[in-house]
Amino acid sequence: MIRKLLLFAVLSIITYNSFGQILRPVRWRWKVEKISDNEYKMIFNARIQDTWSLYSQHIGEGGPVPTSFTFDEGDQYKLIGDMVESDNVEEMHDKVFDMKIKKFHHNASFTQKIKVLDKSKPVTGYLTFMTCDDTRCLPPTDIDFKFDFAKWDRAFSTHDSAKKKDDNQSENEVKSSVKTDNTADKSNIENAVEEEISNGAVAKQTSELDVEDQPGIEEVNSEKSGKEKIPVKWKFEVDKIDDNESILRFTATMDKGWDVYSIYTEDNGPIPTSINFEEKEGIEILGKPTEKGHFKEGQDPMFGVVVKKFLSDQPYQIEQKIKVKDKSKPLKGYISYQSCDDERCIFLEENFAFDLVTGKPIAKNESKNADENSAQQSIATGSSPNSKYNFDKTNINSECGTLDEANDSNKYSSWWLIFLAGFVGGLLAFLTPCVFPMVPLTVSFFTKRSGTRSKGIRNAIYYGLSIIVIYVIMGLLVTGLFGADALNQLSTNAWFNISFAILFIVFAISFFGFFEITLPSSWANKSDSMA
Repeated sequence: MIRKLLLFAVLSIITYNSFGQILRPVRWRWKVEKISDNEYKMIFNARIQDTWSLYSQHIGEGGPVPTSFTFDEGDQYKLIGDMVESDNVEEMHDKVFDMKIKKFHHNASFTQKIKVLDKSKPVTGYLTFMTCDDTRCLPPTDIDFKFDFAKWDRAFSTHDSAKKKDDNQSENEVKSSVKTDNTADKSNIENAVEEEISNGAVAKQTSELDVEDQPGIEEVNSEKSGKEKIPVKWKFEVDKIDDNESILRFTATMDKGWDVYSIYTEDNGPIPTSINFEEKEGIEILGKPTEKGHFKEGQDPMFGVVVKKFLSDQPYQIEQKIKVKDKSKPLKGYISYQSCDDERCIFLEENFAFDLVTGKPIAKNESKNADENSAQQSIATGSSPNSKYNFDKTNINSECGTLDEANDSNKYSSWWLIFLAGFVGGLLAFLTPCVFPMVPLTVSFFTKRSGTRSKGIRNAIYYGLSIIVIYVIMGLLVTGLFGADALNQLSTNAWFNISFAILFIVFAISFFGFFEITLPSSWANKSDSMA
């Protein structure tokens, strides 16, 4: 029986293959549309990954947690009517809850009209949502939101004045001003918009403000960003393997000094690159995407975690293998990514579309959230909406975006400090109830078994070194095969922990004397011969 349990534990390690990141299948962003001087629309948009669903506000008893919006009480605002959800909601039988439920796929929108009585006070609250796929559900999640209408009004005003000034110029005047020195006026406009951005508000051409549910990130879709050249250019290609299988290739070329973060990025770090398919009825995804390029992996001072990012000296390439099931169906989606230089980070999205009949990509550079005019401008200028991180600028002139594993200035991130912290933590763990009682048992085992003091010390050293070697080899094997985050994912796997709990219970019963655990005689003889 003991041998079977040991075999089960080993097989659990070998066969475990769910080494993904912490799931975040729904991303929220909210924006504001101005109706009048004191009336607005607050629009909450959810982008939902394929195979996942978001639940409606209207769910019956016994079902999942419905999406809900809670506004903090205050006399600075008055809600007008109820929260209205988009009409793409579907009512269907849910396998998880075994009942008919209204839910959204791919995207959802929730709109609330509001009358602001005092713009000096922000409107705050939180939204609650739950998401599931066909086999599992994630626990309900709360996301805080904040609407500062005073700052946003200033941003609207700045944007409108800048737009009005541009509209008053004729086409010839614009061309002339480009050829001559008109940098002063341009600088004044851009500085005004930049001032509002730094204060936490951003103006959009459609008189909207758009904020994503990432701490410290704000969407920028102003005229300034429309003229600003983005540092990453994407190229989409299709390699046909045979009549049924193809490889989608996404190649990014970064400006010097700009880096893009890997798909396989640790949680609590930068936003990972992500390929999102919106229409993929005609294909089947085969395996996980692979990455190529010159990358660097190590402790990043900006985020305080180990990150993997691809450098600008070589193109960053992603390949995704697919099986084509129906060539008449469109294949559309977008690739989202974060790019940083030494001073700032931007979050961008790039649309893509593939013609499965011809096996060629369809040129499509327009932004997902821009209107028709801004989309045409994006195609002409090669720009798209971006966002900025608002982080502590105390050390902004330092190399905050570089990866330097041996950076002496960042002593708190050094490998030696991590080693010492782990060593001290091990000593503290020595005093825990599950470890300390084992000391006399271990000492008595070696002293009684060895016969002499020198042999006991030799056996103890051999025993200790064996533990180190076994764990190092197993750790290198698991991380080498499944990635740096594999051990963390393994330690939180339910079946793995259950198997070890059963194993320890068996050991505990043996310690109480109900039966004796003995190694196979061949193993014992080999161990004795090596001692």
